[in-house]
Amino acid sequence: LITTNFQMLRAAAMVYVNDKLLLAGSTYDFGEQFAGEDRIHQDFQDYDGFLVKLDPETGAISDSPKLRIQSKYETDDIIHGICLHPADNDGHVKFVYVVGYNATHNLDYDALPPKDYKTVAPQAFQEEGGAFVMQVDLDSMTVVWEDKIVGSTIEAIDCAVTDDGENLYVVGHVGDDQALPDKESKGGDDVWIRMYNTLGGIPQWGHQLGSDKDEELARGGAIV
Repeated sequence: LITTNFQMLRAAAMVYVNDKLLLAGSTYDFGEQFAGEDRIHQDFQDYDGFLVKLDPETGAISDSPKLRIQSKYETDDIIHGICLHPADNDGHVKFVYVVGYNATHNLDYDALPPKDYKTVAPQAFQEEGGAFVMQVDLDSMTVVWEDKIVGSTIEAIDCAVTDDGENLYVVGHVGDDQALPDKESKGGDDVWIRMYNTLGGIPQWGHQLGSDKDEELARGGAIV
């Protein structure tokens, strides 16, 4: 794949599913092949996540629906990993799970035009980043549910689904002595794990693990 004007691209994962190659990653590219027409902010450049399907024989982008994963404001949205829901009795996979992080967004309030400076509160232009976990319908390429774990250094890295398709396990990092909601930092950079019910995406439990040193997960294959 060649991006428009050599815009930046990060490929995160590719799997064979439902007779297509599913490619996940993040890019600056606004091109149609990465669902750039769905880009909210056409005047700014930052990473958005994407899910696209390729023909496994030719490598060409499929005419199937695509998905652009992006925040409300212009800020980086990075996909770190994906995992598949178990196939049904016909061998068809209905869902893919996508994990990553949204960067924290801060607008220079003092640089706003005078009319906006007087009428818009600063917090209206702020969005705290954190890890995201989402279930995506592979047929329509639409988000079924999403959970966000707010925190500027919290990232979701990898995931795995139980064979019965009922539970999703997600693992990630939290840095700089920070902690997940209702958890405590062990010191330095820690790792964390959460279990979700795949029907509705409700977190069932979670743990933050570490020591007074820095811990880090493998990029890919971090959990099975």
